[in-house]
Amino acid sequence: MLQVLAYIAFVCALAVGVVQLKWKELQKRCTTAGGYDFDALGGHRLPAKSQLASFTWQAAREISSTEMDTFGRDGYIVLSSAVNAAAIDLMREEAERQCAHQMRLKSGCHLEDTFRQIDIIRDFVFFGPLGKLVNSFIPGPGVRLKQDGIYGHRHVHSEPKMLSFVPHVEGMNKLPGIFDGLHSESVGVSVWLPLQDVDSEKQGGSIRLVKGYPKLAEGMCPVLAGYHVHKVIGLNSSELAHTCGLEQLAPHVVEPSFRKGDVLVHHPLMMRASQTIVKEGFTRYAWTGRFAAGDSVHCMSKCMPFQDGQGTSCCKHGLKAGDAIQTPCFPQVFPHVLEEEFKIHMAPKTAPLAYCPTQLEFANMAWNYYTQGAEWGAFLEGEGYSPKCSGGFYWRDSSIFYR
Repeated sequence: MLQVLAYIAFVCALAVGVVQLKWKELQKRCTTAGGYDFDALGGHRLPAKSQLASFTWQAAREISSTEMDTFGRDGYIVLSSAVNAAAIDLMREEAERQCAHQMRLKSGCHLEDTFRQIDIIRDFVFFGPLGKLVNSFIPGPGVRLKQDGIYGHRHVHSEPKMLSFVPHVEGMNKLPGIFDGLHSESVGVSVWLPLQDVDSEKQGGSIRLVKGYPKLAEGMCPVLAGYHVHKVIGLNSSELAHTCGLEQLAPHVVEPSFRKGDVLVHHPLMMRASQTIVKEGFTRYAWTGRFAAGDSVHCMSKCMPFQDGQGTSCCKHGLKAGDAIQTPCFPQVFPHVLEEEFKIHMAPKTAPLAYCPTQLEFANMAWNYYTQGAEWGAFLEGEGYSPKCSGGFYWRDSSIFYR
């Protein structure tokens, strides 16, 4: 009995120690770099305009009615030659530099919210053609960027362990709606931009999509098909497999090839996964962004820096549940950039955007994350929702499989 108690005490002490270390590291970043780990990213603390701020961009291409029909039918569309190849080259060079440390240690690199941390990505978002491009798919008062990230993968002989290789739906961080906390009825699209040519057959490294999804799920899985439930619900992968027949989706999986400058636009609830790289020595980098209409409703009243199980910084948006996402944290990129928002992103250390929890708040977030279940659902429904946010869903785990 004493041995069991000693073991429990040891595990508890270890858990407390890990949370304290994560919190201290987050506090260090909050107080010295505006909430972001500039040193680890190899960046600098004073934002400066990059080459893409004064780049001569090609005119944003028009989206044809045929392409819109394809998007509506398939749930995705590959837009050829939509971004200047020269700009892609600059972004890839920066991605390689920023990912160098992670790629030395493991088979992949994952950087989130890069537009708030990396000059060349910020200027691509603010000055590049994507705002006008995605506006064709997002009717409403303007387009805003909710989140972005850089993913790098290299060839390995074993099965890749990164989450992106597991079939998943955007915004599975156990938050409701789309894009980690926007109301289920919000309108948005995701963009996947490979930073080089990608031949899915000879090299691999593409993205796996379910053609026709999420409409394909109608009749099988109303939640994934966009059905708006009347309360927050939680589903895990085994429940989904039982109620949704996910194995039926396998024949519809596609793996497109890309030329540098091609852009993939897909539905926010598209089920997808990274394709394994098959060519020895090949490394693929891609940038991804989540775009939403300017009147999209934000459902989470609290920023949760522990939502991914790590100590990551949040943006201090000041929104309450039910507010529209009109904040510099989610900057407007169409019909035009708002000067005041851009100035905030150019401020030293981006300090006006950084949210840093107290140690007690951080510990509570860690507890909520790891216990989940009824407590997590109550947190979402009680503190994260307004009447405008009564329809949504979240995942009790981070694995939704199809075969």
